[in-house]
Amino acid sequence: MHGVILAAGYATRLYPLTKDRPKPLLPVGGKPLLDHLLDHLSRLDEMKRIFIVTNARFAPIFADWVQSKNNNGTYPFDLVVVDDGTTDNDNRLGAIADLQFVLDRYPIQDDFLVAAGDNLFDFDFRAWINFFRQRNSDSAVAYTVDDVEKLRRSGVIRMNEAGWAISLIEKPQNPPSRWVCPALYLFKSDTLKEIRHYLDSGGDPDLPGRFIAWLLTRQPLAVYPLKEPVTDIGTMPAYEAVCRRFKENSANLKGSRAPF
Repeated sequence: MHGVILAAGYATRLYPLTKDRPKPLLPVGGKPLLDHLLDHLSRLDEMKRIFIVTNARFAPIFADWVQSKNNNGTYPFDLVVVDDGTTDNDNRLGAIADLQFVLDRYPIQDDFLVAAGDNLFDFDFRAWINFFRQRNSDSAVAYTVDDVEKLRRSGVIRMNEAGWAISLIEKPQNPPSRWVCPALYLFKSDTLKEIRHYLDSGGDPDLPGRFIAWLLTRQPLAVYPLKEPVTDIGTMPAYEAVCRRFKENSANLKGSRAPF
């Protein structure tokens, strides 16, 4: 299994923090945001290599960071930075086009995981992998949201009682369910060719949910339900809230220690 982390955005809503630093490398709980995701992935025995696709502005920063991780043997897999050559929001490729950019340069023939580099996940990825193997199909994760306004800003997925996806709509005005589908997917190796077909047919090169919606018209996708929500760090208030939460959790842990 290989992994692709989508990290080519410019995160302009977090300026000035992200003007000269990629959002996935912002500190959260004493380490870069991306390390939280890689910690989860390091528990997967199947993972061979992870590609971090980014832009020309941030590629050197990621390269230095990755070199230190690889040199120190921080993770049991290799990290590879892929520069998509873009320089700003006006010429960026988009998430799905970036995924194809990686596939065009590296002949991946294994099952693969795709994740946004700016989300915090809090669940056992190994259980999800087992689910993926049992269903023998592509898989996405989903969690419930009660806030209608948040649903309207998200990719909302609908599934049947057996956990198979029926539809996915990006940013629906009238959400068809309470289940939000973040950018975290497991794809079978045979699905690789579908990404090119989707783009060649005029599919949206950016929003991952639109690719998933298109894919559902061609093959099944199993939905793995999460008990905890995924934290999307898209704005300054969201980032500040996450940092406060980690700081409070750390303080609570220290306070609960019994004196020696």
